[in-house]
Amino acid sequence: ATIMNDKFNVEAIELFVGPKTEDVFHDGFWAGLDGICNALDNMEARLYVDKQSVKYEKSLLESGTMGTGGNIDVVVPFKTRTFAEGGNAAEGGGVPMCTLRNFPHLTDHCIEWSR
Repeated sequence: ATIMNDKFNVEAIELFVGPKTEDVFHDGFWAGLDGICNALDNMEARLYVDKQSVKYEKSLLESGTMGTGGNIDVVVPFKTRTFAEGGNAAEGGGVPMCTLRNFPHLTDHCIEWSR
């Protein structure tokens, strides 16, 4: 990517993202981003980042797994549905693989896990 744009800068951060880590993910962090691309493994973090993308008016490329397939949602604040509002990935149905592997807590999750 840097061949196409030498100013391209990616920083992979391996920390929980949410209210408990706002000392790292503070206002300055979000305001300093041009856009957000995530690959998070839990719904709490995904919903938190979704909320922050709207709050700071940053486009979000939200990625994850639903059932056995991958999904992606592009969230543009005030122009598209947010991840929390269902986004396009929700239309495919299924249960996120991270939920099935780590914490199948609803009856539907357990049924899907047993398959």
